[in-house]
Amino acid sequence: MQRLVSSTQIILYSILLLPTHASPATPTHVEVPNVGGSDATGWESMPQIPGAFAHAAWSVDSSSNAVMAVYQTMNQNPAAITRAVIMSSGKPRDCWSHWVYTYNALNAAAARDWSIRPDSVSIMAPCWFSDRDLTAGAAKAPQLIFPAGGWMSGEDNIGPDSIKNFSTLKALDGLVAHYMDRTLYPNLRTVVVAGHSAGGQLTQRYATLRRDTANNGRLQFWIANPASYAWLTSDRPVPDEACTGVDEYKYGLDGSLPEYAAGLQRGDIVSQYRARNVCYVLGREDHETGDSRCQAKVQGADHLERGQNFVKMLQGMKGGMPWTHSLAYVDGVGHDPEGMIGSVVGRQKLFKSGWSLC
Repeated sequence: MQRLVSSTQIILYSILLLPTHASPATPTHVEVPNVGGSDATGWESMPQIPGAFAHAAWSVDSSSNAVMAVYQTMNQNPAAITRAVIMSSGKPRDCWSHWVYTYNALNAAAARDWSIRPDSVSIMAPCWFSDRDLTAGAAKAPQLIFPAGGWMSGEDNIGPDSIKNFSTLKALDGLVAHYMDRTLYPNLRTVVVAGHSAGGQLTQRYATLRRDTANNGRLQFWIANPASYAWLTSDRPVPDEACTGVDEYKYGLDGSLPEYAAGLQRGDIVSQYRARNVCYVLGREDHETGDSRCQAKVQGADHLERGQNFVKMLQGMKGGMPWTHSLAYVDGVGHDPEGMIGSVVGRQKLFKSGWSLC
């Protein structure tokens, strides 16, 4: 007699035959490599990382032959990539660390959520190298070299001599454009430009000054614990009459904007920023000041308060808090990039398909 198979058995058998990416897997964890030197004296090398290509000459603009150092996930099928995360480091310029943090967070997220597939996410960590790193050895000619204290606000390069007026904002344009190219990544749906601390400052300025393009709907911003913001209004939550230039860029939108933003008017900048898809991720224990200048202090006492006040400013503007902006907190975490990127909230925004908001 032929044995009948129930529908329940068929379903169970089908589940057993699902590919391994459809069920939680053990996370792949990579250790942050030890690198000689420091951010103060310059990094001595660009270390190799398991799972990543260390590109020494990644093109960000073919017309000027501008190249920079980046880390990118290796051995992926471009047609399988649906999401890209461009993660900028903090003030130390340790791009390798932030690629590792993001990679580990992705694998941790995939282990807990079958819908997150590491093979469909490309992680890139740009290296905003300075002249210190060129002298110490990590940076190599003809890579773009940026001011050690100015890359986070979008300042122009200081090397090589053959390339002029090439800002970190323009470099981000090149990185975003790479992933937005349908001939390279035909199935890509989302690019997340992200950063913690100084990287969060750069990301927020980029979201502020980037011009609208046809790819706006595929671009998201993840801003974590920056020391200051480019404020959209001229008033500040903690006024200080003795402090001058509180609304000049990089702290506001007055004064001289970067050449990258030439021709943009304040009203246009505010409108386009409010239309962006932005997630602010703040550590509840981040009470560090980072930037102790008075122009930062009038935004709030510390990283946490400045982020909260920026959101309050958005809420108080005409139209209120934009529905494409959201605020999320990470409990028990201070000024810690690994803790922020690896948090449940951090992972969801970075990697979860459909999480347009936190």
